[in-house]
Amino acid sequence: MTHRAPSGCVLAGGTCRGAHVWQLYAERPGNGQFQHVIEFGCGDGNQLSLLRVPPYIGLDVSASAIRRCIARYSADDTKSFFLFDARSFQDRAGVFAADLVMSLDVIYHLVSDEEFEAYMGHACAAAVRYLMLYSTDFDSPEMGHQRHRAVSRWIQRRPDFV
Repeated sequence: MTHRAPSGCVLAGGTCRGAHVWQLYAERPGNGQFQHVIEFGCGDGNQLSLLRVPPYIGLDVSASAIRRCIARYSADDTKSFFLFDARSFQDRAGVFAADLVMSLDVIYHLVSDEEFEAYMGHACAAAVRYLMLYSTDFDSPEMGHQRHRAVSRWIQRRPDFV
């Protein structure tokens, strides 16, 4: 059962991942104030409703989710949304760069190795200072439309994140 808590985060099974993520965000020196945030997998924009920082870029693979975000935040000139396909995305100029890049509950939906590598490469490249990943962190075979990966081990192999 899933329901929306008064704080705006989604509760599933009695836990609130948003509460944990935003506690880490708020505890950052400077009271969590980032100059620019990119969220890979912005979904319906609910997590954004908890965030107080302009400017923000939300990326998602779902055109309908992007349209919902555009409508929901139509009065906020500091919020931008783009349809994202990791295999059809190239940012050599560093246009998509932020001091905080977030990816919350997305990585285990990336079932192919090609899709995972491309997504993670783009998320890491966009992270100027901080990369916040909320994901499982163990390897398992694909089950349906999920494949869990040891994300921390993947990050440790990147020389720019050591």
